[in-house]
Amino acid sequence: MRYHLPRFGNTRHTVEVHLDALRKAGLIIKPQDKSLILELSEQEYQAARQLRSNVDDKNFIVLHPTSRWLFKTWRIEHYRSLIQQLLADGHQVVITAAPDKVEMGLIKGILDGISHPSLHNLAGQLSLRSLAATIAQAKLMVGVDSVPMHIAAAVDTPCVALFGPSGDIEWAPWSDKARVLTSNHTCRPCGYDGCGGGKISECLASISVDTVYQAIQEQLTDD
Repeated sequence: MRYHLPRFGNTRHTVEVHLDALRKAGLIIKPQDKSLILELSEQEYQAARQLRSNVDDKNFIVLHPTSRWLFKTWRIEHYRSLIQQLLADGHQVVITAAPDKVEMGLIKGILDGISHPSLHNLAGQLSLRSLAATIAQAKLMVGVDSVPMHIAAAVDTPCVALFGPSGDIEWAPWSDKARVLTSNHTCRPCGYDGCGGGKISECLASISVDTVYQAIQEQLTDD
């Protein structure tokens, strides 16, 4: 079956674009049919609990700082400052990342010199489904445009997602519990791997720690 994609730039979420295949077939898509759902077993939830000792469900924030595409990653010093503020406020913070050499190096740089009993580093220790169970048990997930924010949407966990050069209209978390943060740069979303191909995205780097911190506070208050 063939159907037309938008001709002059997309102004809809990717989910809606894909649902056009069903609309082409004559099906009416009701709002309640559009939910994103990821089902997990009790064994998977229990395994995730065992990885984080003394941290109760819905009593911690998951911070996933990394992305496979590094130009989507926020500044290391911003993450450090944010983590320190959250710890000072009494929050339990669980750090996650893929067991990739580069991502693990970024996590090491972020956490260098930060030691706190409420900081739990699970980077590199979780399978994709263990990550999903951990996010499902969190009170909030914070990260950039990457898979974990979509997992948060699928397990109904509130999230704060930072977008730089990638398109938030098309790729924002499919959830009414998501808060998307962007800059006012007129050149975004450009889709480039950093400004001028330099691997650093000014639009993402310019999102301040205070902006992210305020969004977190609002999300926790709304929840």
